Amino acid sequence: TATGLLSRPCWLFLLFYLVRDNRSNYKILQRAGDSLTISCFQNYSNLAYMFWYQQPPRDGLKLIVSSTSWTHNFHEDGYSEAKFEVIREKSNYILMTIKNVTSKDEATYFCAASDHTV
Repeated sequence: TATGLLSRPCWLFLLFYLVRDNRSNYKILQRAGDSLTISCFQNYSNLAYMFWYQQPPRDGLKLIVSSTSWTHNFHEDGYSEAKFEVIREKSNYILMTIKNVTSKDEATYFCAASDHTV
């Protein structure tokens, strides 16, 4: 039931992977319906692009959003700013808020940085 779904916690697994082998990982438990903000820092301030990826269980890696150092965010099809809000606070620091968390948001989230796009 819908009520039962909201009372069950939704696991969101978060793994940061940054270029040049800077790694951190965290496991986060978040209740359905709440928002969750995750952050990513990279050591190289001259990298113009930062990215957020999502990898649901038993599925491939999916790009959520690309962010430029001049504060433009580009959400991929199927991912909206209303659900995945991204703030690029500095050239080397980015935040992503996942709003109204549901079981569909259960995934490993990756952050990456680059000086160019592919």
